[in-house]
Amino acid sequence: MPTNNVLDFSDQIKLIVTDVDGTLVDSHRAIPDINIEAFRKAHQKGIPVVVATGRPLDGILPDIETWGLDDVITHVVANNGADIYSYIDGSTMHLHFIPSDKAIQLLDRYGNWDVAICRYLGQTLLTNKVNADYIQRSNYAHLAMQTVDMHDYLTEDQPKMLMIAPSATLEAIVSDYANHGIDPIKLVHCEHNLIEVLHKDLSKVSGVDVIASNYGINHDQILSFGDTTNDLEMISTYHGVAVDNAVDTIKQAARYITLSNDEGGVGRFILDHVIH
Repeated sequence: MPTNNVLDFSDQIKLIVTDVDGTLVDSHRAIPDINIEAFRKAHQKGIPVVVATGRPLDGILPDIETWGLDDVITHVVANNGADIYSYIDGSTMHLHFIPSDKAIQLLDRYGNWDVAICRYLGQTLLTNKVNADYIQRSNYAHLAMQTVDMHDYLTEDQPKMLMIAPSATLEAIVSDYANHGIDPIKLVHCEHNLIEVLHKDLSKVSGVDVIASNYGINHDQILSFGDTTNDLEMISTYHGVAVDNAVDTIKQAARYITLSNDEGGVGRFILDHVIH
């Protein structure tokens, strides 16, 4: 449903949560000024502002500081919900990591496929092998690249892993995994060349719900923004708003559609319908 000027959330919305890449930031990974303005006005109104991202904490906290929003954003849900960081007290909570032995089982099953199996280590994206899609994604995210024996880096439980390859390869992996699943791991084919490997009980919603419960806020008081498959549960659970560049699945699940990420759709919707 497209947005309209009659829609008024000024009294209903008590928490705002948004995805980052493809939603809050534009195609060049910069944040439009209107989004910063909207976040600051929401903060002044007493509305907690949360970002929920697939990035690790090391990949999002520096950007929030660069944007000058570390005094506005209250919480960060990172690694698709595995890590919850609070700007209020500086604490980090961890939810639903992938058990180490299960991560190794996944590596052993697909290690010989033409796919880069990866995990974050600070600002480096470790991989078992390099392919063109791995290079492209690493460069886009400004991550260092390093090829390693992944067995040496899966000795601890993991918040999340990545599988990077051309879409046809990832579709074949998803099909194979449907018959040879490894509990409790789920695969989310969220972009054409990316699968996110997560604990089956993990989602951005599980992280956001922890934050909302601390404020006594229910689902009907939360406004969410997203653009791709790993935002689906968040868009479906709350008052979901799809940016205009979102994939069709998200647009169909959303209650409303705003302008694209390049046009500052998140900020425009907040200013038009939450802040007057």
